[in-house]
Amino acid sequence: MTQYLKSHEISAKHIQSVLTLCQSSAAAGRVYEQLHNNMLEQRKNWRNVLSRCVATITFLCERGLPLRGSNEVVGSRENGNYLGILELIGQFDPFLSQHICTHDDRGRGHTSYLSKTICEELIATMGEQVISFIKDEISKSLYFSVSVDSTPDITHCDQLTIILRYINMVDYQPVERFLTFINISSHKGQNLADTLLQYLSDQDIDYKNCLGQTYDNASNMSGKYICLQQILKNKNNLVDYIPCAAHSLNLVGQSAVDCCVEAVSFFNILNSLYTFFVASTHRWDVMMTHVKNQPECLVPKYPLDTRWSARADAEKAVLKGYHQLQSALREISGDCNQNGSARNEAGSLAKHMDTIKVALSREL
Repeated sequence: MTQYLKSHEISAKHIQSVLTLCQSSAAAGRVYEQLHNNMLEQRKNWRNVLSRCVATITFLCERGLPLRGSNEVVGSRENGNYLGILELIGQFDPFLSQHICTHDDRGRGHTSYLSKTICEELIATMGEQVISFIKDEISKSLYFSVSVDSTPDITHCDQLTIILRYINMVDYQPVERFLTFINISSHKGQNLADTLLQYLSDQDIDYKNCLGQTYDNASNMSGKYICLQQILKNKNNLVDYIPCAAHSLNLVGQSAVDCCVEAVSFFNILNSLYTFFVASTHRWDVMMTHVKNQPECLVPKYPLDTRWSARADAEKAVLKGYHQLQSALREISGDCNQNGSARNEAGSLAKHMDTIKVALSREL
């Protein structure tokens, strides 16, 4: 059969037929020329639609905004940011407006490129392109370090975040790239290490080129025996462990406060001030009428345990608005329209602010 085809290809009849086809292809007005032009026009139209969809997805993802809403009905106020922005663009873009009018709400089986299925496919494709770009940068840089941490999302699903740090060979500056979230069921060091190494292997990122690792000071991360950093060190003895400087500094500050009873009491007062005013819109309004005239107009802040700068912000608000906050508390404590517990708490906080530890902290 193969020999017959070869002999046919070099036959005079076949060659003449090919020449005739080429000559007719150059002629204008043939039926398949019109079909070909229609195909090119349709391809151009769909490309224009996809370019607008991709631009919308990029805009929303760069700002961390949700895409989908409660429905996919064009014109609905609950159809989400994705369709909503496309509708907004359509008000000023005749091409997109015509496309939406022609293809909206046609149901399953009708191609419109406006459905959640296409949106999710575009997001997945764009994500693959980003990962490919990062892998290309890593291959050029060769060496990298890794940072991982776990955190629960809004659905209470525990996820492991993987971040790589390396030198960008374009401007020779260090960069950090987030790669993925991975659902995990255990926080044991071995499980975290296996998850990380398996992901790097799946992405064809050679762990032998890893030269550093950094995490917080949790025992499952930074311990010396069966923790994550030691397991990775056993796999590659060149991977040095560096504890997170910000987390370590925060622990130093927190430990320094915990060993001083007066400091603990002081920050408890700051927390009580924030909790008292934020618990009621009326109390907040009273407080704002007193502090709005100060130069910086600082309001009480919540002194977070996990971020030392939050405690500094909370202390600064009391420092700058000391007398104004006291006046607000005394006004609330003397307001007969307030319930007894609120008046009592306001009076107690006002007296606490007169104590020596708060007054000295203000002066310092």
